[in-house]
Amino acid sequence: MAFRKQYEIYKDSLVNIENVRKIEQTENQYFLNLKEADIRFLEEQNRNKRNILILLSVGAFILLSLLVFVYSLQLSRKKALRKVSEQKDIIEKREKEKALLLKELNHRVKNNLQMVSSMFSLQAGQLKGEPGAEALLAARHRIEALMLIHQKLYRDDVDTTIDLVDYIRELTNNLVFGLTRKVNLILDLSPAYLYIDSAIPLGIIFNELLTNALKYGFKDNVLTLNVSLKEENNQLFLIIADNGAGVPPGFDMKKSRSLGLRLVYTLVQQLNGQINQFNDNGCRWEIVLNINN
Repeated sequence: MAFRKQYEIYKDSLVNIENVRKIEQTENQYFLNLKEADIRFLEEQNRNKRNILILLSVGAFILLSLLVFVYSLQLSRKKALRKVSEQKDIIEKREKEKALLLKELNHRVKNNLQMVSSMFSLQAGQLKGEPGAEALLAARHRIEALMLIHQKLYRDDVDTTIDLVDYIRELTNNLVFGLTRKVNLILDLSPAYLYIDSAIPLGIIFNELLTNALKYGFKDNVLTLNVSLKEENNQLFLIIADNGAGVPPGFDMKKSRSLGLRLVYTLVQQLNGQINQFNDNGCRWEIVLNINN
């Protein structure tokens, strides 16, 4: 019995030891699994951090590249703007020089024409009463029409365009001034501008027709002179009418003995315009010119 009890005691001890061993093994396995899980978690975190670091590095590289690209564009833009500004300054300087030269040129041309006009006037005075005097005065009026254009270019400080309203009004006043007979002048002038290459022949045309009206248009020592100017649909309409006797039937400008009227016809053709004459309670000239604004 004593051995039996001792056997059972030993047996229980062995069972307890085995159970303890199993428990320890289970605990060790649990902690091992827990440690492995921690290791896997840390490895996953490290992997995520590495991926984030890679993404941040790539993003930083792309951002840096964009910044360099934008900076280079900004430098190129500043360089281009600086070059444009320099070219603009050069162009403005040249334009000012050109304007100054044109102004001086117009001034000198005007002075030279004025000198020629004065010479014609003096020569006409010496030939007073002779046929040549009238021709010299007509030539002087033509020169003064040209002189007035260059005077306006110089005085108004413009390069190539003429204000026709001011030009026609001033030219008319110059021709009418000094006449001893009465002139009723009616001007109906709408704003219109013309380049100098067209204004010069138009000025001569107007001068010839107005001079012709002042010479032949008087009726009972009184002249009623109507001048109308209008620009419409890229066309310029100029009308000069008087209350005189008009022109003879069958009148043809191309065959006229008058140098001035033949000159008018030639210049109108040069400007690609049209001119018509009517006897309507006097002599009426209608001129239509095609112009570009």
